[in-house]
Amino acid sequence: MSKAFYSDPLWVYLLPDEVKRKKVLKKFFEILLSVGISNNQVYGVSNLLKGVLVWEKPDSTFNLPWKILIPVLVSLSGI
Repeated sequence: MSKAFYSDPLWVYLLPDEVKRKKVLKKFFEILLSVGISNNQVYGVSNLLKGVLVWEKPDSTFNLPWKILIPVLVSLSGI
């Protein structure tokens, strides 16, 4: 997923350094997908995984780790 978002204008703006952006996005999506998969909240589109969705149902008892992911992103980026 990090490759898919590497050139995204928002990520380019937030992390203009290309080397740092590559490192941060890799870690960010590793954590997001790991937590989502362990909670059965990651869905793929087709057998070729042409798309991936990390979802948190409104009545879910697990919370995507935004309170963890944002600080990780900030510390890795040096913002």
